[in-house]
Amino acid sequence: MFTDENAQAAGSYLLGFMCMTINTDESLNDLNIVLRDNKRVMSTFLHEYIHYLQNFTSTSGLYSSGHYTQLVKYAVDQVKNNVATSIQLPLKVDHNHNRLAIHKLNVIYRGDSQPIRRVIYNDKYSFQETITPKVGEPIRPFRYVVNLTCVDTRKQINYNFGITALKEFVAHTIQNKFLEIEHPDAPYLLVDLIINKELPNFTDEKLKIVLCDACLMHYHPGELFFGIIDKLQQVGDMYPKDPKEFYDFLFEGVSLSGLMGDFDNVNDLFSETFDSAEKDYDNLFGSYIFEKELKWIKHILTEARKIRLENPTFLLDLVDGDGNLTWEFKRIFENMGTPFFLNIKKEAGLVPPTDMLQDPPDQPYLLYTASIVLEQIYGDSGRCSMYEFCKKSNESKDLTDDNCQKNPFLKMNDSELCPFGQLTKTWGLSALNLQR
Repeated sequence: MFTDENAQAAGSYLLGFMCMTINTDESLNDLNIVLRDNKRVMSTFLHEYIHYLQNFTSTSGLYSSGHYTQLVKYAVDQVKNNVATSIQLPLKVDHNHNRLAIHKLNVIYRGDSQPIRRVIYNDKYSFQETITPKVGEPIRPFRYVVNLTCVDTRKQINYNFGITALKEFVAHTIQNKFLEIEHPDAPYLLVDLIINKELPNFTDEKLKIVLCDACLMHYHPGELFFGIIDKLQQVGDMYPKDPKEFYDFLFEGVSLSGLMGDFDNVNDLFSETFDSAEKDYDNLFGSYIFEKELKWIKHILTEARKIRLENPTFLLDLVDGDGNLTWEFKRIFENMGTPFFLNIKKEAGLVPPTDMLQDPPDQPYLLYTASIVLEQIYGDSGRCSMYEFCKKSNESKDLTDDNCQKNPFLKMNDSELCPFGQLTKTWGLSALNLQR
């Protein structure tokens, strides 16, 4: 409900929480061996790694990170400030601090994500919605919708277009340069289907990637995408063919006004969103026991900012024409490292940035754990999703028990704390009055 990546069969990425899952039982301990022996698994890793880069090198990605980290803090505060002697979970997002309005706005920005195997793009339309916050003026965003025909059922589908379709097209296209993989048309190929009909002469694959990536530098990427479609229809063939010049061209005349203010250019908006996201991580993990993890997060944020500002079309340089990972990919990989990752057996891994090899984070699963806290407060299941991970990572001393399956919040009363128990106890929650 609260993370916006598709949990497809091959892999998934938890936006804002720096965790990706590759659904293979193969060990991921040595990615060089995976690259040599199983290019298909490595291609899935590449796809999710691109989502990791998008998360921290784009305005929409940073905005979403802030949205989810704020939501975690809000959920914890909801529990802590509840005066009831018995709190029945799951809770609901309410109007306090305008969280419900912000959540509804994020859903519009994100767009639909459900996979549809084969579709035909028919048309597009938009309509204005009104979101009424508890405090402040009503927000009136446009929702952008594409009308599709499902080839298999012949049914008409109205599919909300947003961040997900743009990100998935970029990741799919770059992944297919590395190794050809079939994905459902929606959301992965929606961009291509739309462009092929609306702009039949716009065929340069690199420029399509730049177009989508540029849209992700806006708070409402779907709105910018269809604005650019209109713009390109008007100018015909009179647009720059060089990717970097095309990137700049796309922002000419674009309004950069929003809830955070007015901005002169796209980099100012990106920098403001960067600062806001950094503060949100500070607020969530300000305890001294998370010092190394917060240092790791900030290092990744800083490196991501450099990548975006120094070379805004860097995504074009990750895979070469022969389907090989490039030296530019290696440079970015060394500077950014990986997020915390898991295989289907819940065997965990992490490649820290090269600068942090001597002092890596002790708890790289920290953000993953935060996502589970969010899931437990707002989700319907009492079972902790970290159960298998804890079984794998603590084989010498098993910290799991029946509470993991029924009410994980009781774990904060254990003498030896599991990751979930440590985080919830540090955040000052009490397990005594939390019930399902």
